[in-house]
Amino acid sequence: MELQKSITLKHLLIHQKKCIGLQFSTNKVIQALIDKLPDIAWSKEFGMFFVLNNKSNLELIFKTFQGVAWVNGNYFFLIKL
Repeated sequence: MELQKSITLKHLLIHQKKCIGLQFSTNKVIQALIDKLPDIAWSKEFGMFFVLNNKSNLELIFKTFQGVAWVNGNYFFLIKL
């Protein structure tokens, strides 16, 4: 039984710029899709890939991984009650 693939989004501050961190377990399919994201970079400090935090990048992340991996936003989106 294969475990469901997932990516966890994290808030990062890199060089005083707000970024979206992409944390995931090693997986060839996810890595291939990550590599296709524009302006993707690796943070040695945080140990994860990241892109600038903006609406178009966030939409692109969800679109890219739709049907491939669960995009976990639990640490990224604030739930206001």
